[in-house]
Amino acid sequence: METMSRDNHSIGRFPWGKTVLKRSKRPKTEKPIPRSSLTWLLVAYIAVVIPHFILYLPLWILPIALAAFYWRYEIYRMRRTYPSGLVKTLVVVALLAVMGGVYGNFFNTIGSSVLLVALFSLKFVEARTLRDGWVLVLLAYFTLAVGFIFDTSMWMALFSLIPLWATTMALLGFEQSDDAPFKNGFMFKEVTIALFAALPLMIALFFVFPRFPSLLSLNQDKTEIASKMGVGDRLNPGDISELAENDELMFWAEFDGMMPRREDLYWRVLTLDHFDGKGWSRSPQFEHSSMPARVIPRGPQYAYFILYEPTHRKDVVALDISMNPQGERYRQHFDYRFEAPYPVTSKIRYELVASPMASLDRDLPPNHPRLERYREVEAWSNPETAAWVLGEKLKVSSPEALVNRILTHIHDEEYVYTLKPGRLTGNVIDQFFIDSKRGFCEHYASSLAFMLRVADIPARIVMGYHGGLIDAEKRRIQVRGSHAHAWVEYWLEGRGWVRVDPTGAIHPSRIEDGIEGLQGDLGDRNRVDLGLFGQISYSFTAFKEQLEYFWAKTILGYKPSQLMEGLSDLFGVLSLRKLLLLLAGFFGILFGGITLMILKPWQMMRFDEGRSYQKLIDKLNQRAEKMGGVEILRSDSHQEILAKLEGVLDAPERAVLEDLFQEFERLHYAPEMSGKSAKARKNARKKLYQSLFRAL
Repeated sequence: METMSRDNHSIGRFPWGKTVLKRSKRPKTEKPIPRSSLTWLLVAYIAVVIPHFILYLPLWILPIALAAFYWRYEIYRMRRTYPSGLVKTLVVVALLAVMGGVYGNFFNTIGSSVLLVALFSLKFVEARTLRDGWVLVLLAYFTLAVGFIFDTSMWMALFSLIPLWATTMALLGFEQSDDAPFKNGFMFKEVTIALFAALPLMIALFFVFPRFPSLLSLNQDKTEIASKMGVGDRLNPGDISELAENDELMFWAEFDGMMPRREDLYWRVLTLDHFDGKGWSRSPQFEHSSMPARVIPRGPQYAYFILYEPTHRKDVVALDISMNPQGERYRQHFDYRFEAPYPVTSKIRYELVASPMASLDRDLPPNHPRLERYREVEAWSNPETAAWVLGEKLKVSSPEALVNRILTHIHDEEYVYTLKPGRLTGNVIDQFFIDSKRGFCEHYASSLAFMLRVADIPARIVMGYHGGLIDAEKRRIQVRGSHAHAWVEYWLEGRGWVRVDPTGAIHPSRIEDGIEGLQGDLGDRNRVDLGLFGQISYSFTAFKEQLEYFWAKTILGYKPSQLMEGLSDLFGVLSLRKLLLLLAGFFGILFGGITLMILKPWQMMRFDEGRSYQKLIDKLNQRAEKMGGVEILRSDSHQEILAKLEGVLDAPERAVLEDLFQEFERLHYAPEMSGKSAKARKNARKKLYQSLFRAL
């Protein structure tokens, strides 16, 4: 094929005579990232990655982030070149090898998040063109959003405004030209307007967008989970006493109307049925059982909702005994514990109804197979306690009388309720009940359940919380880790499961200092000896917790069904027609407001001197056209305009126009002689235009 050049094209002729025009290849030069955008990208990078390091990132990622920032900063100062392809390849291979060794694979929440932050850091170093800048901005937005998987608190939301604002500033900087860069003040104003313009849409989506359950699991260590919950999957002597001084918030409960009595505030989390001679745990067949609960309500009922802190497990708390009006979403097992449909990785809100006097399994026969599991015990594991209770059993005629006899024994003997019971080994129940007689709630509950089983009475341990910090005025209860508690349930024919708390039998004189302060009212903790700094710290903590509660209740606990309930309260029964009208009105107001913020029609009402001057020229041309067709141009000087209007205007109109021109020249070209501020001079010209328009 013959070719010949023409400018930057070439003309080719194929052998069969057809001529084609093809564009010759030319190297393309992509626009680099503007330096002002790089400045804001540096700020955005720091603000985006800081929460990730605080929440979950391992320390070995820190050198990568610091090296990435330093290298990018040196490139920004033109002291270092971009990394070569070989360097980038080696870094990525090393990163993948380390992550493979640490996490095994990337198909988990933390591993994928760590990989995202690491790759974001590497992209931050090698980005040089505008296209790279767009990718980097999108990565920054996405990395910022990933942080909310690990923390949905109000403080995280407030802090996220900083990287959001800085990243959007960098994004706006992409649109500037090299010869006319944007000023920071202009960029700040435009970004602020853009973010506020998006606010109505964000609010609308918050109200109407459905909530989906999280499918992500953080796979935290069970020890860490237990320390956060205050309770764990297993109960050994000393476990709860070690957590009694844990002041971490576990959950809030708020009642709709009347509250239960303080002595009825038992919050159930787990039911433990298996005893191995030292501690209690859940049997696997019971843990995964799908048998439904059998609750017969009796006495007063209390509607309430729970704001539950993340525990990364399915078990959730409920007031003993509760029923679930929400159907299958939060499933209640036959042992009356509740379970969420997915691990609780963020704060959740759910509603229940409690009936503290409810009957539980009252209609079961004494030989029911389910009850046999609660009779199983190895009496030889603690022979002295077993022998004592069998001797006491011979002195009574009913299971209830035996329980009362054990409680009387605890009250009358030198049993002490203490946070520091000492370490027990071997036959732990014998050592506690027969020898030391010093223990916390788990010691007493474990011993009582063991003795009842030895006496052939079905019994089990319940773990959860007792009491809480009560705000009676707001019908609200705050429960912390220090309220972790264990108690016993035993089965009586004709009555079902009966709760008994052996710690209530201890004589008040044998409760050691520190324990009585674990219960109390909000605003009524002992603050006498806190001092000034302690008072300030306490007040700040209480205020912060109230803010967090409001955030969790209003934002995190919001459900779209609440919107329908609120609309029903305002507008009555919602028919389809009424609902469509409300939606049309809502979105009309929403998009109308966004349109107003974009078009800014109120600016048309402001005084615009250029527009006013053009209006004056148009009016003068209309008058001149009637008197002979003299055309006045915008470029004409004031003297030329006055000469063209000779004989067109009458004497008063001409005098007003001359005054306008003189004032215009004085205010524009000799402002210091007018003695007026710029705003006053502008208002004076506006009044002159208005008077002239009235005259014409």
